[in-house]
Order: sequence, then C-alpha cells, then structure tokens
Amino acid sequence: MRNTFRLWLTLWLGLFTVTGCTIDAVRDGEHWLAETPATGLARAEALKAAGDSARAAEHYLRLAANAQPPARQQLQLSALEAWLKAGNTLAAQRIVATIDHSLLTVAQREWLLLLQAELALQDGQGINALAHLQQVNANSLAAPMQELYLARLAAASRLAGNPAEAVLALDRLAALPLSRERQLEVQVALLATLEGVPRQTLATWMQDRRQRRLHGWAELAQLVTPATRLDTTLRARFSRWSEQNRSLNVLPELPEAYFAARDGRYRPAMPVTVLLPTSGAYSEAAAAVRAGLEAADAANRSGERPQLNFQAVGNNAATSYQNAVRDGAQLVIGPLRKAAVDRLATQATLSVPVLALNRPSVDRPTPEQLGLYGLAPEEETAQIAMQAWRAGLRSALVLYPQGDWGRRIAESFINQWRALGGQVAHQEIYGDVRTGYAASTASLMASGRGELVFLVATRSVAGELYPILDNANVRRLPVIATSHVYDGGDNPARDSALTGLYFTDIPWMIEPQTTGIAASEAATNYRSGSLARLFAMGVDAYRLAPRFVTLRKHPELTMHGLTGGLNVDSRGQVHRRLLLARFTERGVARVTAIQPAS
Repeated sequence: MRNTFRLWLTLWLGLFTVTGCTIDAVRDGEHWLAETPATGLARAEALKAAGDSARAAEHYLRLAANAQPPARQQLQLSALEAWLKAGNTLAAQRIVATIDHSLLTVAQREWLLLLQAELALQDGQGINALAHLQQVNANSLAAPMQELYLARLAAASRLAGNPAEAVLALDRLAALPLSRERQLEVQVALLATLEGVPRQTLATWMQDRRQRRLHGWAELAQLVTPATRLDTTLRARFSRWSEQNRSLNVLPELPEAYFAARDGRYRPAMPVTVLLPTSGAYSEAAAAVRAGLEAADAANRSGERPQLNFQAVGNNAATSYQNAVRDGAQLVIGPLRKAAVDRLATQATLSVPVLALNRPSVDRPTPEQLGLYGLAPEEETAQIAMQAWRAGLRSALVLYPQGDWGRRIAESFINQWRALGGQVAHQEIYGDVRTGYAASTASLMASGRGELVFLVATRSVAGELYPILDNANVRRLPVIATSHVYDGGDNPARDSALTGLYFTDIPWMIEPQTTGIAASEAATNYRSGSLARLFAMGVDAYRLAPRFVTLRKHPELTMHGLTGGLNVDSRGQVHRRLLLARFTERGVARVTAIQPAS
C-alpha cells in the first residue's frame, strides 16, 4: 500500500510540475528516466543515433518491461518514435494499443498525440492526423515540440485537402527560432504548396483582408509561381512586394531558392546514374521515363545541371547499383521494375542516395538513402475517399469489374473509406460483357442507399458503362473514378458520354499548360495516352532526386510537380496530392470539391 501511495504521489507531482509551465517532452523524459539503468538506456540511444531505429525500438521495449510508470510509458513512447522512424507502422500501432493512457504525464500525452499524428500521416490519413493534432495543447509546447506540431499540422492539412491551413502552419513554423537554412526550406515549401492551389482560389484569398498573412502569401504566389524563370523584372516586383509585406519576414533569397528547388538543386556536373531497362516488357515505359528526365534536364535554367548517365539495369539491381557507385555515381535514379526495387529495399545500407521508380511488393522498413516513388492507384483511392468525406458524404456504393485488378482497387477504396468512418452501403461486380452492365448498375442503385458511387473502370469500359449507370442514377448521386477513365487529350466530343463523372489525376493530364514544360518538343509526344503519366514521372524524378533525402527528414516540406504535390514520409515513400477533375460538355475541367446530390 505504501509503494502504491508513493507511486501516485510521484505521478501527481509530475502532473503539477508540467501543467504549470511549458510542456517539454525531452526534459520531462530525462526526469522520469533518471532511475532507468544507464547502460541499457545509453545502448538504446546509441542505436538511435546510429540510425538503427528498429534495434533501438526493441531495446527501449526491453527496458520498458522492467520499468515502473511513468518511466515505462516514456520508454514505450521512445520505442514508438523509433518504430516510426524505421517505417514499421504495424509495430508502432501495437505499441499505441499497449500504452496505458491513464498513466501518462501531461508532456507524455502531448508527445503521444504528435506520434499518433505521424503514424496517421505515414498511413496517408490526413484527416485522422488532424484529429490527433486538434487535441494537442499547442500554446504550451516548448520550441522543439512546437516545431514538430506545426510541421505535422502543415503535412496533415495539405494531405486532408486544406492548403490554406497548411500555408498558415508553415508560416508559423518559419517564424520559430530556426536556422536560416531551415527557415528558407519552409518558405520554399510554402510557395510550393501555393503553386498547387487553383488561381481562382488564390484570387479569393487575396480579396479577404481578414487573413492578412494568407492574403500576402497568396499575392506572392500569384507573382512568382506562374513564372518560368527568375529575371530582373520579377526580382524588382518581388522587392516591391517585400516592402509592402514586411510583417511576413520573407527571406530576400526566397525567389532564388524557390526556382533552384524547381530545377532540383543539383551540383554542377554532378554524376547521376539512371538505371532503366532497355528491352523487354518495360522498355516502352522506361523510354517515357527517360524522355521526361531529359526534358527536365533541358528545361533546367539554374546553370547547375547534372551529368546524366543512362545504364541498362541487369538481372540483379543491387549489382547494377554497386557498379554505378564504383563508376563514381553520387546519385542513382531507378530502377523501374518492382522486382528490382525489392532487391534494393532489402539492402541494409546504401552508400549514395537512390530514388527508385516503384515501390517494393512488401511494405517494409527501408534504408534511409532510399526513396520510393511510384504511381500507385492505391494513392488515388485514398484521396478519393478524402474528397468524398470533405464533401460531407458518409455512405458509398462501389461498382468494380471482376478480376484481381478491379478487386484490389475497390478494396483499397473501401479500406480507406472505412478508416475515415465511412460506410459501404452496397457493392456490385460487373463482368466484361456489355450486356451485363445494366443488370449490375440496376442492382447497385436499387438499394436506395448511399451518397456517392465509386466506380472502377478503364477508359474504354467507362465510355459504355457510365451512361448506363447515369441513367439508373435517379437520385443523381455523384460518381467518382480513378484516373483510369481518362487518357489525356482535349476531345469533348469523344468524352461527352462521360459528362458529370468525377475523377482524380495528375496536373500533367489536367492542366499541362501550367507546368512550364508543356511547350517542349519531347512533351508533345507524351501529352496523352498510356505513357503520358510516366513521362511526367520522369520530369518529377529529375527534380525530386537531389532533394528527397531532405524531404524524408521533414515530411512537411513539399514540391509541386507534374504528377502532383509531392512530399516524402519517414519511410522514404513519395506521396502525391492529385487534382480533382470532372468531365463536362466543354471537356475535362479541374474542380475544387465534389457536389453532393441536391
């Protein structure tokens, strides 16, 4: 009984100590871990410092098993942080489930909320990340935790489709006592966030004088982001804007840094090896990626262009990588095939950074020098679910084709939708025979339930199936599909049968004229068709490759590319924020939101 009383007295004193002052998880942790075996704790910290996050997490958990609260919870949180850094979200979720929240100190509670937000971000759940961040007592956080909070708030707001909140979070982040280099990175990310905002939305922000900081940043975005290069006229206009917006504390070197980031920030003549197949089933795809890389290199006006060296990847991608490093490569782009990426993902370490152009077949922790950039359809389904949720829709109907491809995409949407709290009212599978479309769509709509329809279809199938679905859709529910229903090109007559259908896609397919590379000769060959998105991926890979290691350390940072707004999570996975579009009588048009049935 005496020991129990002493334990609760210690907890109460800890709460009293932290509540009345600034919340500092580091200082709080040092206090609670004072009696933890110093040798064991030092070992865990050494593993963490060496980048061996997985072993550090295991070591923290072994220490936690023999510790008393609140030291136990402190060690569990350290393990949770390490698992997130290692990219092991399943292990992180297990720890969250085992932590006794009732025994957390105030500082531990705030730290857990920040870690839960990071876990949600790694799973692509921006809305869930925001739900955790809304519970944080942000005004009481010490500077290091304040930086983490604002960084996660910016990333979550952007992922949840709220760029205004992302901009304001980055604005607050840049105002913290950061190094000048870090502050410049944040301001570049702020401009890159605004680059993906529709011009009409920026114009609306500029008319709203109540949000003076958002108004000022929107003005700068309208001034800078449409330009293809920084010339004397733009410099002069930026100087005048700076004089009128001194309260924003914008660094004078921001325009140079912004345009340099657009081109990738290569060192002059930096040796870069590109590993792509030159024959076989992937040769056409590789040719499109290469065309994008070369187009981006030709458009690089920074004066700091790399030396690209294209190499055919062999049967063993790890060997091809080692050969590239031996020949002097300081950066590697590729490989493209999933099996080849699997080989690299299993390496313990990589001596030079690699931006792989696909994701491994198994979600696993990867080397810190490895970036994983692909065009996975699962990323589209997550954003479709988010767009529908933001529109106030809560119940979905799902229509997809028989076979593994359709089932995989449908299941991805359903999982994302349910993770948000949405319900699936009914599902239907259609066959590959046109005569069966009517029966499937009639059965789907007969339930009388649901607030939207998620459709899985290719362009050729959608042209026949969607009119039948539209005819059966007497309640005029919004119907939304993935980018598979669109192959680019401006052909309203051909696409008239799809009028009203929503879909998500990359900027290159929806607004190529705003990308700054559309006029290039290479781009004309890849403006539409099945390879257009791979061309855009090549352009973005060129610009992302020199920066992804920095972006991996700071998920709140972003760049705006032809394949969407890009950021990198702590697992090295590149996430894309896509555009929402709709087929209209005049052609495909970008829209800002799904309109529910009236």
